Amino acid sequence: MEVIEFPATALVARIDVPGGNAVSVYRVQDAVIAGHGMVLGRAGQVYRPSIGNASLADLERASDAAQVVDIPMLPGTGILCKQSGVADYGRWLLEILPICWLTRRHPLLTSQKLIDATFIVADASEPLRHMMIESLGLLGNPLAIAGFVPDMVLRVADLVVVDGLADAGGAVSPLSISACLDLTGKLPVGPPQFLFVSRSGTDLANFTDSDAADAAAWALGWTVIYPGRRDARTELALFKGAIAIAGIVGGGMANMVVARPGTRVVGLLPTETAGSLYRSIAQHCGLRYEEVPCAHADAGGGLAMSPAELSQILRGIMDDIVG
Repeated sequence: MEVIEFPATALVARIDVPGGNAVSVYRVQDAVIAGHGMVLGRAGQVYRPSIGNASLADLERASDAAQVVDIPMLPGTGILCKQSGVADYGRWLLEILPICWLTRRHPLLTSQKLIDATFIVADASEPLRHMMIESLGLLGNPLAIAGFVPDMVLRVADLVVVDGLADAGGAVSPLSISACLDLTGKLPVGPPQFLFVSRSGTDLANFTDSDAADAAAWALGWTVIYPGRRDARTELALFKGAIAIAGIVGGGMANMVVARPGTRVVGLLPTETAGSLYRSIAQHCGLRYEEVPCAHADAGGGLAMSPAELSQILRGIMDDIVG
């Protein structure tokens, strides 16, 4: 198994990003996608920029899969929007949707004529799949989408790969922020509300009793947001108008990217979780951001924060803003 760089001839655009790393766009002929979105040559070579956090075993499996003779072919041009890891709302909004925006709207890429390209995205369950389709509608024009499921291998005649919009989930490029703001710029601003992002009904890190946490927020006059239960436009509009936002970091908290500069945001952070991604968003967007570490009640259990403790935090946010 050999690890190689994209050939110099494959680079079609290099976008300098003030305050961030440059973003590179490659166009590779007769490529194979395998594993968690890794890009390979037909002889099993793995292109380094697509490795992400894949293990050596992942690389070897992908290399073997790429050398199979009979691989399904996607004709025409495909744009890789599948990253390592499972599909979730935060990754979609901050990493993948900006790729779609970049290939459709950035002036350096208009000459590439990608209007008819197929977006290759991670297969997802409802309601995320529905939200993905809705948010892609913000780009206008009907879009072709191909789902990529785990362990799938796909050969693409002409593959576009964007590198540099995300740093393995640890930071977000200012260009991703620009993409989100451009896509949502024409959406209405929702009413001024205190928003609490719920984890009820998800398999993400949660409170020991998420229903009690939601009830505590409602009791204080906060509007509880259940990500995915509203259409994408309505949900994003609510965050545009938010007075303050609070919730466990991850998932629907990514919507803070469209909040107005100066908005108060409190992220409840599982103690073993790195919060640099959300600090990065807050820094780029000019948000008043604070993280509150939360211990687990037990190994693999919910967060050990009682409804009373949560109420104290939410009440403190309100007092800080309205006195």
